[in-house]
Amino acid sequence: MMGRQRNDQRQLFYAFDLETMVPPDHLLRGIDAVLDLSELRAHLSPFYSHTGRPSVDPVLMMRMLASTGTAGDVFFVISHTGRTKEIIDIAEIASTNGAMVVALTTPASPLAAISSIALEVDVPENTDEYMAMTSRIVHLVILDVLATGFTLRRGPDFLPHLAKIKNSLKPTRYQKDD
Repeated sequence: MMGRQRNDQRQLFYAFDLETMVPPDHLLRGIDAVLDLSELRAHLSPFYSHTGRPSVDPVLMMRMLASTGTAGDVFFVISHTGRTKEIIDIAEIASTNGAMVVALTTPASPLAAISSIALEVDVPENTDEYMAMTSRIVHLVILDVLATGFTLRRGPDFLPHLAKIKNSLKPTRYQKDD
């Protein structure tokens, strides 16, 4: 069709505001507070966009979340060595803002020292030479135990909430062949 197009360039650009897209009580916000993505960034860096809209560095996202933490908020931080500078910085930001910082880390590590509560786990693993594997499995087991305990403590009134989460995953899976 000839003539002037009525649409302007606003269709070509968009702004994303995390605060309006994810409610404050959403499960994803709680998960973000639990994950230690410092090592994951190195693994994913080859997949970051070289053209187009670049990805947001996970450490920057965690820093932004920590900067909004206040009294009553809990940040669960996981670091096997407890020596990762970025993770320690993020924990300090959250703590300075009044949030509680719970760390799952090595005994007597810098992260354990600055945390409100340190769940210290001694897993013999040389992460200076090898990628952490045993510690990741141990950390996952501890998280599963904590999540189960938390859920049980919430009582039967929490079951509909869990069912809602489980049902939200159904469209992401293929049906089993019986």
